[in-house]
Amino acid sequence: MSMRRYFQISVIDVRSLAAFRILLGLLLLYDTYTRFSLGRFDLYWYTQDGYLGQSELPHQAPLHKLWFYRGNIEFQIVCVGLSIFLSLLFTLGVSDTPILKILLFVVHTAEQSRNMPAHDGSDSFVRHLLLWSCFLPLTRVWSMQARQRSRRTSKNLFPNYTISGLPCLAIKLQIVLMYLGTVLLRLETMGWKSEWMPPQLTAVHYALSGSFAARDNFMTRLITQTPWLSRIMTAQAMLLEGLAPIFCLLGGPYRHLAAMAMFALHFGLILTVNLVNWQLVGMLVQVIWIPTHVWDRCLGVGEGTDNTTLTYKKDDGDGAPTRRKSAHDSIDAAPISRCLRTFFFAYMIYNWMGNRKWIPKHDHGDIGEGLRLSQYWVMYRTVGTTAHLPFLTGYCHDDRTGVAKQHNDTLQVVDLFHYVKTGNWKIQDPLELLHTGMTDHFPSARWERAITQWIQQSGKRTAIKTFGRKLCTLVNSDRQNQGLPQINEVELSWIDVELMPPGSTSRYNRKKMKRHAVSATCRLA
Repeated sequence: MSMRRYFQISVIDVRSLAAFRILLGLLLLYDTYTRFSLGRFDLYWYTQDGYLGQSELPHQAPLHKLWFYRGNIEFQIVCVGLSIFLSLLFTLGVSDTPILKILLFVVHTAEQSRNMPAHDGSDSFVRHLLLWSCFLPLTRVWSMQARQRSRRTSKNLFPNYTISGLPCLAIKLQIVLMYLGTVLLRLETMGWKSEWMPPQLTAVHYALSGSFAARDNFMTRLITQTPWLSRIMTAQAMLLEGLAPIFCLLGGPYRHLAAMAMFALHFGLILTVNLVNWQLVGMLVQVIWIPTHVWDRCLGVGEGTDNTTLTYKKDDGDGAPTRRKSAHDSIDAAPISRCLRTFFFAYMIYNWMGNRKWIPKHDHGDIGEGLRLSQYWVMYRTVGTTAHLPFLTGYCHDDRTGVAKQHNDTLQVVDLFHYVKTGNWKIQDPLELLHTGMTDHFPSARWERAITQWIQQSGKRTAIKTFGRKLCTLVNSDRQNQGLPQINEVELSWIDVELMPPGSTSRYNRKKMKRHAVSATCRLA
């Protein structure tokens, strides 16, 4: 077996690209749904007069003010409709024109950037995938365009199942750099003292014991209460994220084995943590690595003698068809497209190395930030030993005394997280009750992301007050329609509590707790 088989890193099967297109399009539709499934309670994260004040809108450059214009709720509904429409066209493969894919990148980038408190690394990764999708032929098979093309002519316009070119190398390398950047940042932050490195290897334990995104189920309890298991999983995560993507890039016809291991890693994350989209993005990108011979076996494609059957060379690195002189089709592009993809490829490597401080960043990352294409990858860089347990409470005050009525009245001390999520009024749990499954109390994963970022950062009191006042207006509108007394005050409170070490039967150290609270007075009609 020749070494060439292992180093054809710029080759992708068009069926892998088609599967990638379909899965990415479905993810975009799912992302839009999860962003706006709560109706106006979600839309006000994105409007000009919504939850976010100016301090929470970091993109103040003229380009970004136009691109990420927030507008009113009607404008956002139109933007949501446009996002869904473009995502559907992309998923179905109606057209492979760059204009459609550029519009998709522009619309989804704006959608993500209007709500930065809820933004996470999966959003950034999706933007890079959409960027390279603009230069890749995604509709040669399994698309409406391919179906229409086959009806017009019986001739096989694309006799090869594999294509090669700089965009193929770029999207593969982007996947590798994302994982590698995440691992290196963990090491650069704490070095060998990191929770991800021996002898500690406690990162998985504290990540699943904490309040952010951690599910409360049999698996998480088993892992946190079994020190050797959590340490093995920590080491396994570091090894897989650091080495498996490199093997996928260089592994030739066996690269799908490493991709399967990465798929299993992200599937395990779905079972244990409730992150925004990270697990789904991590699973879908693995289809890029599926080689031709695997697709052929799965789909029953083999050798034949008629004109429509492809023949294969035994020594080709990817089992690629050889009807043409070249083993692979090259990606044709106009001169401006070739210039753009070369620039973005070079800038991807330059920006990534600049973030590692291996080379100076002469533009300070401004080009990448302008297009929202940063190479700064953070995923559990550090895992703290303190949990933050938030409660969002609405108080109805007595008109005569100005104090809250009895706590046992479900309509006077309201759990606002529960109301936004379900539409039902519920008494707020006593703050002394330390939930072990806090992620289930939030309306959605993006709400959890935004609220958690606020309470973990200093100087966010103004942002919390602005959020509380706007939410109070929405909630009081519903209460007025239902004939209920209006809420006078919204309070975001949280308890900082120390996490117990590996092997402990309990999750929190109740002897070390501290309560914080920020209140916003409602503007009553």
